[in-house]
Amino acid sequence: MNAQNVVGQSNCEDSLYVPEVALDRKPHKRQEFDTLDDAYEFYNKYAKEGGFSIRINSSTICKESNDIIRKEYVCFKEGQARQCQVVNRKRRCGIIRGGCSAKLVVVKSEFGKYMVCIFVEEHNHALSSPQRC
Repeated sequence: MNAQNVVGQSNCEDSLYVPEVALDRKPHKRQEFDTLDDAYEFYNKYAKEGGFSIRINSSTICKESNDIIRKEYVCFKEGQARQCQVVNRKRRCGIIRGGCSAKLVVVKSEFGKYMVCIFVEEHNHALSSPQRC
C-alpha cells in the first residue's frame, strides 16, 4: 500500500499529505481507549503504518485527583525550531520541526475512559515508507 495520498497540489509547499491506512486502524473522533497507553499504542501503530513518527506534546493534570485528563500526541515534525538553534548551531542532520499540524488529542471522560476529541490527519510534508519509521 502507498504510504501517502497528496490532497492538494497547487504548490509543493501547500500540499497536504494523508496517510493511507485501513479505516479500522485509523483513529476517529469519539473513539474510546481504556488507558492512555492504549491510546498511544494505537496512534503509534497508525503513525508507523502511515509513514511518520509521533511524540507527546502536552498533558493536563487534574489538581484534585492528580490524574492526567488530557494528552496531546503530535507528528514529530510539529512546531518550529527555535531561532537560536537554527542560527548558532551546526547539525549533522537537518532540522526536524516543520510546522506540521497532524495530531491526536484524548481527554478523560466522566466514565474514566479516554476519548479522542481532536484528530488531524493531514501532514504538510511527504511521508516515509512504513519500513523507515
